[in-house]
Amino acid sequence: MEFVESKTDPKVRIARAGGQTGGYWSYLGTDILSIEHNEPTMNLEGFTMATPESEFHRVVRHETGHTMGFPHEHMRRALVNKIDPEKAIKFFGETQGWSEAEVRQQVLTPLEESALWGTQADPNSIMCYQIPGSITKDGKPILGGLDIDKGLHFRRQNLSEAVPSPETDQIRGHAAEGQNQIEEQTKNPRPGKTQGQGQGQTLTGLPGRAQ
Repeated sequence: MEFVESKTDPKVRIARAGGQTGGYWSYLGTDILSIEHNEPTMNLEGFTMATPESEFHRVVRHETGHTMGFPHEHMRRALVNKIDPEKAIKFFGETQGWSEAEVRQQVLTPLEESALWGTQADPNSIMCYQIPGSITKDGKPILGGLDIDKGLHFRRQNLSEAVPSPETDQIRGHAAEGQNQIEEQTKNPRPGKTQGQGQGQTLTGLPGRAQ
């Protein structure tokens, strides 16, 4: 897969928006094709020259994973089952300001395994958030991944069905004028955004996008 810059009908449009549309998020896989052409498909709000290179790599690669069609690994049933619901609702309510419904949607509702192509749940995946031991049933944290697993291999035939251009395996990236970053939230009224962990955070997100 190759990313190329384009000023003509780019499929991936990266913004650095703040406020209610800010954060770190991306729409999931082919959902980006249904987004209005004047809107970003990814947002990376707060990177500065003070951002550690390792954190920049982690967040960008996580968000790019969403664009390529990969959902959150911590939403796999085997990992969700490790989380104490009552503690999670209290924790994310206090740290993220989420309602109980938002916590259940973002953290406690597992993905349907029959709809996934993948290996067993991987707590070290770049797509897995860090979940503190204080909200797991056994007191052990879910460590999450800081980089792409070097042992991870993708089946091209499966990946190509999740990304926008299966004919050429290219996603054309474009930083919209005045914008530079990737969005990772999930809002119900819009297709498949996935929110991601912002810098120095354990878990951030709003229903609808993939963060």
